[in-house]
Amino acid sequence: MKGKFWVVLSVLLALGLGCAETKTQVKKKQTADAYYKLGRFYLENGNYRQAISELRKALDMNPDDPNYHFSMGTAYSLDGKDGAAIEELKITLRLDPKYSEAHNNLGLIYANTGRWKEAIAEFEAALANPEYDSPYSAHFNLAEVYMRQGNADSAIEEYKRSLTSKPDYDLAHYGLGLAYLAKGETDMAIAEWEKTLKINDRQTGALYHLALAYLGKGDKEKAAKDFQKVIDLDPKSPLAKDARTQLEAIRK
Repeated sequence: MKGKFWVVLSVLLALGLGCAETKTQVKKKQTADAYYKLGRFYLENGNYRQAISELRKALDMNPDDPNYHFSMGTAYSLDGKDGAAIEELKITLRLDPKYSEAHNNLGLIYANTGRWKEAIAEFEAALANPEYDSPYSAHFNLAEVYMRQGNADSAIEEYKRSLTSKPDYDLAHYGLGLAYLAKGETDMAIAEWEKTLKINDRQTGALYHLALAYLGKGDKEKAAKDFQKVIDLDPKSPLAKDARTQLEAIRK
C-alpha cells in the first residue's frame, strides 16, 4: 500500500510540475506577444529603430515565431539595413516555407539592389503558394522588375495579372500605362492613366504623364490643366518643377 502511495504521489508531483511549466510557457509567450505588438505599433508608425528594439525582445523570448522574424526583417529593411533584413526574412522562410509575403519582401530588397534574377525567383516563389492572399503585390513587383530590364511585353502581362487580382490597384494601372508608352501605344497608355486617376485623383505621376501625352497629341488645354494639378498637389517635387517648365513653354 505504501508503495502505491508513493507512485500516486510521484504522478501527482509530475502533473504539478507540468502545469507549472505550462503556465510559465504561456506567460512567456504572452510577454513575447506584448513586445511583438508594441514592435508592430512602432513599425506601422515609422519608428523603425524602436520597433527593432521591441521585436528583439520578442525574439529573445520566442525565437521560433515566423511572424516575429518577418516583422523584424521588415523593420530592418525600412531602416536601411538590407543585410540584416535578408537574414531575418530567410529565417522566416526556414520556419515557414509558405510565407509568401516574406518571399515578396525579399524580392523587393533584391530588386532595389539590382539583383534581378534573385528578385524574380522570390516573387515567383510567393506566387507559387495558392493560399497567398495578396498576389497582386508580387505580380506588380514582377512587372516593375521587367520594366527596369526593358522588357515591356512581360511587364504588361504582369501588370494585367496584378489588376486581375485587384482591379482598383492604381499603381498597376499607372505602371501599365508606362509599359504601353514604352511600346509606343500612347492611346492605351492614356486610357490606363485615366483609370488611375479615377481611383486616385492625387496620383501626380499619372497626371504628369497624361499631360505629356495630351501635349504630344496637340491638346495644350488638357495638358496645361494636368500640369497645373501636379504643381498644386506637390509643389516642391521634381515633377512639379518639370511641370512648371512645360507650362511656361505652353503659355509662350
